Amino acid sequence: MINLAESLSFRHVKGEVKEQFLELFRNEHSPVSAIYSYEDKLHISAENGQKLLEMLADRAINPDYGYIVKLFQEYRDNMLGSRNGSKMFERLAEVIGKYKNLGNGRAIMQEYDKQAGKAFIHCVVTGLMCCVHERIPQAGELCYIDASASFEPLNTSITLLYTSCAAGALLLGVLITSDESELNLLKTILLSYSFYEREPEVGLTVFLTDDSNAERNALNLCWPQAIRLLCTFHILQAFWRWLYDLKHHINKEDRTPIIKIMKKIVYASTELDMNKYYQEFKQEFYHSYPQLQNHLDLLWK
Repeated sequence: MINLAESLSFRHVKGEVKEQFLELFRNEHSPVSAIYSYEDKLHISAENGQKLLEMLADRAINPDYGYIVKLFQEYRDNMLGSRNGSKMFERLAEVIGKYKNLGNGRAIMQEYDKQAGKAFIHCVVTGLMCCVHERIPQAGELCYIDASASFEPLNTSITLLYTSCAAGALLLGVLITSDESELNLLKTILLSYSFYEREPEVGLTVFLTDDSNAERNALNLCWPQAIRLLCTFHILQAFWRWLYDLKHHINKEDRTPIIKIMKKIVYASTELDMNKYYQEFKQEFYHSYPQLQNHLDLLWK
C-alpha cells in the first residue's frame, strides 16, 4: 500500500513547495519560522481533518525538518557566501543602509579584516534607545554592561548597555562584535544629548560590569573618567563555580555555609559589617581550606 504515512514520507519535494520555502527565506524567515508559517497555510487550506493529515504526512507537500535546514543552508551560502566572506558584509551593509534610511535609529559597522587586524563590530542605537539617552536621568548616572556569546558558529559576542529606572531595565546601546575590547565605534553614532546630555565623549558616571578584563580595559580607554564597579551577582557566580570545581577539594557539606557567609560579605551595608563577616569567614574556614584563603584574599584585594 502506498497511501500510508510511512510511504508518503519518502516522496520527493515538489518544485513549487521548494519555491514557497525559498520565498519565506527571502522574507527573512529562519528554518523553524518558515515551517510554522507554511504549516499554518496547510491547516487553513485543508478541506477537512483527513485531508490535513494526508498533507502533513506527505513529504512532497510538507517537507521534513532536515530538508528545510539543508535548503536554508544552500540559500544562505548562495546569498551570503562563506562566513566572514565579502558577500556577507555586503548584505549586512545593505541592511544597515536601509535601517538608517528609515530614520528609526542609528547603526554602524566595521568589516572584519584579518590581515589589517580589524575586528568585526556592529553597533546599534535604536530610536527608543535615543529617547532613553535624552529623557531618563539614570542614563547619565549608571550603566550595566553584559556580554554574551556562543549564539552562532562564529561565536560573536553580543554586548548590551542598559540603565535602570522605575520601569525596569532600558537599553542604551547594542554591540555585536568579535572583540569585546572595542567600544569606541559606538561613540561615533551617539548623539550630542547622549547619557542625559553628558555627551558621548564624557560618558556617564558609573559602569557596572562582570570581571572581564577585556571589557573593563575597553571602558577605561573609551570613557576614562567613569567609575568601573564589579557586579555582585557576577562575583558570587564566579565564587560559586570556584567552590563547585572538584579540583579545589571543597567538601560538599561546606559549600552552602561558605556561600552564605560570602553573600553576607558582599551584601554588607557598611565597611564595618563587611570586615566583621570577613573575620568570621576566616576563623571558620581558613584552617580547613588554605586554597580558599588564597582565592578569597585575591578577591578581597
